[in-house]
Amino acid sequence: EVPTSVPLLPVRDMVVYPGVTVPLTVDRPKSLSALEAAGHQGFLLIATQIEAATEDPGLDELYETGTLVRVLRVVDARENSKQALVVGLARAVMTRTVAWEPTLRVQVQPLAEPEEPSPQLEAAWRRVIMLAQRVVDLREDMPEEWKAFIQGIPTPGILADLIASNIA
Repeated sequence: EVPTSVPLLPVRDMVVYPGVTVPLTVDRPKSLSALEAAGHQGFLLIATQIEAATEDPGLDELYETGTLVRVLRVVDARENSKQALVVGLARAVMTRTVAWEPTLRVQVQPLAEPEEPSPQLEAAWRRVIMLAQRVVDLREDMPEEWKAFIQGIPTPGILADLIASNIA
C-alpha cells in the first residue's frame, strides 16, 4: 500500500520509468533529506527537472508527472552523498504540496494504465515487438534469449517503458 503523500526527489537529465530499477547518486541537501524521510523500503516521487542546471528546483521547475518509486537500498558514498537503488512502481501526478521543510513532500495520484487495448494499440504493440527483436538480431552484444523476453512482456506500457529506459 502506497501512501498518498511522499517526499519529492528531483533528478537532472534522466527519467525513472515504472518497472525499472535504477541507481541514483543523491548529494543535494534537500534530496538527501527526501531520501532520509522515505527511509529503507519507503516511497518517493521522482520528478525530472525541466532545466538540469537549476540547483534547488521548485515545483514549477519540475515536470508535474513523475514516477513513484520504492527505495530498495541506500549506501553512503563519497563525502556528503549517498547511492540509492530504487525501483519504479507507477507514474504519478503531484496534486498538492503537503510540506516544504525539511524536504518537499507532495500528495500524489498514481496514473492507471489503460486496461483495454484498442486494435490500433495491439497492432502497434506487435510491430514494436517485431522491431525490438530485430534490434536483438542486429546487435552482437545482446543474447538471443532477449527475443523471448521481449515477446513475453505483458502490456504495451511496460514494453514502452523498457525500450525508453534503454534507448539513452
